[in-house]
Amino acid sequence: MIGASLAFTAMVALVKVARTEPGLSSLEVMLWRGAMSVPVAWALIGRRWQVRRPDLLALRCGLGFGAMFCFYSAAARLPLGELSVVAKLQPLFVTVLAPLLLGGGEAGGRRVWLAIALGLGGTAVLVSPELSGTPVAGRLPAVGFALASSVLSALAHTALRALGRSEDPRVVVFWFQLAVALGAVTAIWIQPTASLTPPPTPGVWALLAGIGLFAVTGQLLQTRAYQIDHAPRVAAASYVSPLFGFLADLALFGALPRVSALIGGGLVIGAGLLLLLDEEPRP
Repeated sequence: MIGASLAFTAMVALVKVARTEPGLSSLEVMLWRGAMSVPVAWALIGRRWQVRRPDLLALRCGLGFGAMFCFYSAAARLPLGELSVVAKLQPLFVTVLAPLLLGGGEAGGRRVWLAIALGLGGTAVLVSPELSGTPVAGRLPAVGFALASSVLSALAHTALRALGRSEDPRVVVFWFQLAVALGAVTAIWIQPTASLTPPPTPGVWALLAGIGLFAVTGQLLQTRAYQIDHAPRVAAASYVSPLFGFLADLALFGALPRVSALIGGGLVIGAGLLLLLDEEPRP
C-alpha cells in the first residue's frame, strides 16, 4: 500500500500538470487515462478476464469512477500535500464501513473513534479559510470534491476488500480501467455542450501516458494489498501519502506546505497511526 501511495502521488502530480492545459476537463483526463491504462492491464491478464462476482465488480467500478472524478476535480484547485491529507479521511471511513458491510472480522480496534476525531479535527484545521488565508468561495468547492472523493473511495475500497476473496487483482484492475474509460466517454457524450478533442501536443500525450502507467501500477499494488490483509490496516498504511504529496509540491511546483497543512496533516496522520498500532496480532 505504501508503494501504491507513491504511484498515486506521481499520478496526481501529472494530473495537476495536465489540468493546466486549456480545455482539458476532469472527464477528459479520466478518458485518456483509461485509454492509456487498458492496453497495459489487458497485457497483464492474458485470457483470464472472467470474474466470479460481477455485482461486486460493478459496484467497485461505479464507486471508484465517482471518487476519481471528485478527486481529479479537487486536484485542479488544491496543492498536492493538502489534497493528500484531505484524502486521508478515507481510511477512517473504511475503518467504520468495513465491519458494518463485511463483518466484525474487519473491525479496526478500540481506538477507532479517537482516530476519527483526530482525523476530522485535522481536516478542519487544514481547510480552515482563516488559517490558510484563502477566500471561502475559492476553497470550499475543491474541499467538497475532496471530501466526497474520500467517502466514495472508502466504499469502493470496502468492495475491493470483498472482491479480494475470490478475484485475481489483475482482472479487477483491468475491468476498472475499462469502466473508467467507458464511463468518461459516456459522460462527455451526454453533455449537450461537451466536445472531445485529442490532446494538442506530444507533451500532453506524454503526461497522459504517465498518468495511465502510474494508475495501473498503483491499482495493482492497492488491489493486492486489500487481498492479503484487513481493510482498516491496509487503508491506514496509505497515511504515508501526504509526505509524498508535500515532497512532490516542493520538488515539482516549489510550494512549501502551509502551517495549517502541517498542523492538520499531523493530526490526520496521527489518526492513521492509531489505527495501525491498534491492530491486534493474529496467529
